[in-house]
Amino acid sequence: MTKKIARIRPEIFRNPRQGRLMDTVPLLRRLVPHRFELILVLLGLVLTLLALLPIDPQGPFNARTYERLPDARLYFTWTGAMLEPVSSIGHALLGAPVPKQAAIASLAWVLAAALVWGWMRRTRNIPLRILGAGGAALTAVLAFLAYAGLYFILPFPSWHLETRDGDAYVADLQTHTHYSHDSVISPRHNLRVQGGRGIEITAVTEHKDPTGSFRTKALSRSVPEAPLVVPGVELSTPEGYVLGLGLEPDMQVPDKLHSQREVAHFVRSVHREHNGAVIALGFKLDRDGVARMVQAGVDGFEIVNMGHPDIPFEVRRFIKQQAGEHNLSLVGSSDWHGWTGMWRTWTLVRVSERDHGSIQDNLLAALRDPREGEIVPAVAGYLGPTSSWRVAFAPFVEAARYALELSPKRVLAWWVWIVAAILVARLVRFAGLAPARIVGRTSLVVIGGLLLWKTVPLALAPATAAADPTFHLEIGRYGVALGGIALLLGAGPLLLREARLWRKGRLPE
Repeated sequence: MTKKIARIRPEIFRNPRQGRLMDTVPLLRRLVPHRFELILVLLGLVLTLLALLPIDPQGPFNARTYERLPDARLYFTWTGAMLEPVSSIGHALLGAPVPKQAAIASLAWVLAAALVWGWMRRTRNIPLRILGAGGAALTAVLAFLAYAGLYFILPFPSWHLETRDGDAYVADLQTHTHYSHDSVISPRHNLRVQGGRGIEITAVTEHKDPTGSFRTKALSRSVPEAPLVVPGVELSTPEGYVLGLGLEPDMQVPDKLHSQREVAHFVRSVHREHNGAVIALGFKLDRDGVARMVQAGVDGFEIVNMGHPDIPFEVRRFIKQQAGEHNLSLVGSSDWHGWTGMWRTWTLVRVSERDHGSIQDNLLAALRDPREGEIVPAVAGYLGPTSSWRVAFAPFVEAARYALELSPKRVLAWWVWIVAAILVARLVRFAGLAPARIVGRTSLVVIGGLLLWKTVPLALAPATAAADPTFHLEIGRYGVALGGIALLLGAGPLLLREARLWRKGRLPE
C-alpha cells in the first residue's frame, strides 16, 4: 500500500483538474524545496507581518501613567540588530512583565515538547520510546539552560533610550559592581556597558558599603564615554530597602537600618551631611510600609525595577497617591548587577532650570524637591503583576509581543540570517548532511564555547577585590558545567561517529 501511494502521489501534482493551486506547488518546491528552508522562510514572513502591524507594545512609556513619552524613543544599534536572531529568545523572555515567571513557564513547555517528540519517534518498542522521550527531554532542558546561562552572563546589546529634549538626561539610579556581594561585573565593565547603552548618569549603589561606588566614580574619569557617576548605597530596613544617593567619602554609613527611627536618622544624615537624596524601593513594601517610609522623610520611591518588577497594583497606586500629596519623586531603575544586558527601565532627568553645582548636584536637588516634569520614570513595555494565562502561555505570548516590537532594522537582520542559513543549508545538504541537525549542533557548540569563555575566568580566578569572591567561584562553576554540557551535546554525536569509524578501520581519508 505504501508503494502504491508513493506511485500515485506525483500524479496529484500533475492532475489538471486540481486547478491553479496545485499548479503553483512545483514552483514553490523549486523556490523552497526542503522543509528546513521552508520553516525559515515562514518564520521570516510571520515576523515581518507582525512587525508591520500598527501595534507598539514597547513605547517608551511614562512608568507613572503608562502613557507614551512624546519626546523619547527606543532604538537598537546596528550591532545589536545584527545579533537579533541569536539574542531573540532572551529578548522575548526578558520583555515579559515578570521575566522569571516567563522563563520558568518556557522551560516547562520545552520539557513537554521534547517529551512528546521523543515519544513519537518511529518505534513500537515501549522501553525505547520511554528512553527516547527521556533523552530528548534531558537534552532540550540542558540546551535551554545553557542558552539562558549565556544570555544571563553575557551582556547582549539591547534597548537604548534617546530623548529629543536637549535639557534631559537618561539616568539609571540603581546599579551595582562586584563590590556588592551578588554582582560579578567589575566597575570598569559596568561603566563601559552602561555607556554603550546610552546611559548618561548612573548611580552606583553598592550593598551595605559605598566604597565601591567611590572607586567607580574615580575610575569613570579614565573610561571613554562613561556616564556621570553618583555614589550611593543600598541598605535594608524593616520595611524594605532604601537607596542613599550622592554620598560623600570618608563619612560613616551604617550597613543596615534596624528601625524606622534609624531610617529617619539616615535620611536626615544624607540630606544634611551628604547633600544627597534617599529613595525607597517599592517591590518589598505594603501600604503601611509606604506610609512609614513617607513619615521617615524619604525623597521618593522607585516604582519600576527591572530586577524586581512585580510591585502589587494597590501598593503602586498608594505610592503614586503619597507622591502627589507629599511632592515626592518617582523613579525607574535597572537594579543592574551585570546579569544580562537588557535595559527596560530608566529615569529621565531635566535639570536645566537648576543652575547651581554640577549635573549630579542638580539631579540630587531635583530628587529632593521635584518640579513638574523634571523627574520622569521611563519603561520599555509593561513591567508588573501579570495574569496567570499570560504566564502559562509565555512562549507564545511573549514571542508574539517580541515580533510586534521589531523595528525595520531588526527585521532586516532576521532576513539576512535567514538567507545566509538557506545558502549554508544547501551546501551542507550537498555534502550529504542534514542542515537542521548541523545548525542545532553548531549552535550548541557556539553557546558552550562562549559560556566557557565567560565563566572559566570566574571559576579559576574570581575577583579578589569583590565583596564575595566565593559567589564568583560558584557562578563560574555552574557556567563551566553548562558550557561543557552544551559542547558535549553539540560535538558529542560527531565524535562518537568518528570513533565508530576508527574502530571499524573505515576512517575517511
